[in-house]
Amino acid sequence: MRDKSIASGRQDETNTEKPFLSTITVYERSH
Repeated sequence: MRDKSIASGRQDETNTEKPFLSTITVYERSH
């Protein structure tokens, strides 16, 4: 149970990181 929650937590982190990185690239390109 605990291992599954940790794995899903890591997946959530990568999912939130990807759009964040894409926003940075878009922000840098617009400037």
